[in-house]
Amino acid sequence: WAKDVTPPEAGALPLKVKEPAVSFVFTVAPPAGDVTGNVAKAIDAAFGAQSGSADLGIEMGEADTPEANVVLTVANGRLWIGDRQRPLVTEAGRFDETPSVALDGDPALLAETLKETVWTLAKAARLIRVTGASSGGAEDIEISAQLYRNPETAKDPKKACDLKANRKLPKTEIAPMMPVAAANCDYIEIKVTNNSETTYYIGGFYVDARGKIDAIKQDDKSNGCQRTLYPGSDKPVTYKLMIQTWDTEKNAPAATGIENTVILAIPQDSTKIAPRLCSLIQPSINAMQATRTVETGTRGSKKALSKLLEGIGGSATRSAGVEIADEEEEGAPKMAGKLFVFDVRP
Repeated sequence: WAKDVTPPEAGALPLKVKEPAVSFVFTVAPPAGDVTGNVAKAIDAAFGAQSGSADLGIEMGEADTPEANVVLTVANGRLWIGDRQRPLVTEAGRFDETPSVALDGDPALLAETLKETVWTLAKAARLIRVTGASSGGAEDIEISAQLYRNPETAKDPKKACDLKANRKLPKTEIAPMMPVAAANCDYIEIKVTNNSETTYYIGGFYVDARGKIDAIKQDDKSNGCQRTLYPGSDKPVTYKLMIQTWDTEKNAPAATGIENTVILAIPQDSTKIAPRLCSLIQPSINAMQATRTVETGTRGSKKALSKLLEGIGGSATRSAGVEIADEEEEGAPKMAGKLFVFDVRP
């Protein structure tokens, strides 16, 4: 010990966590039994030391790993890519069919497809996790959600939705991060209010059950997938979306599962350059997923985005930005996020 430092007394020491770290591990469980041939080669190519998967926090577990995010299964000449929360469905064409790839094709294509699928799911999971960890980061940014439910359409998954009619229904407030059982034609409104003295950039995204990330409001794509919210503005940023559980084109239930609405609030830095949040957008892992119906109608702050986006959108996102003042400085504006979770059922 240094001469001027008094050693602590024996026993427990009180610690205060100033800001909890966000750790991310995305575990893949391999198929049960001996893994050989194309499957073994594909797994090594997709998740081995040279694959780059470790940069996204993806690691291989054991076949019986209970907390695995993705479970690989070999059956009927295909490699199925599912999870423990949903049953394995191998019937072709079902709305809840488990994603899969044939084993009798090009081994290199199998490896690339497996890697792309898991990376898509991992990026979506990371965005969800870090948004949840950012909840409450900025006390003066208020993010609230209301749900309007029509009892008649909620009972009938095939019934068409009437947006204007739903807006007149009684509304219920939704708590962030608490899963809500979403019924057909549930109409959700999310409002973001800026009560601070700082200008914020607001981004709203929908993350579906198959890893697709898209802007809630399609018009936002022309402006970097963000909207500027000035301090003390009496007009909040509003996002609107409608849950539909029926695919009218296929005349069958839409793909369902746990889906998330991500709201980001990023403080403006001294450069006043808006973040490029469209870098987060990615397609679903396959064409089986029916996208939720939503309202239609540069560069970014490096340090403000680095904690949130690193490892989500790839190198294009990580390289975007300019240096700004250290966010850890006392009194500096904080980034905030809110996560609204929907358990969409047919």
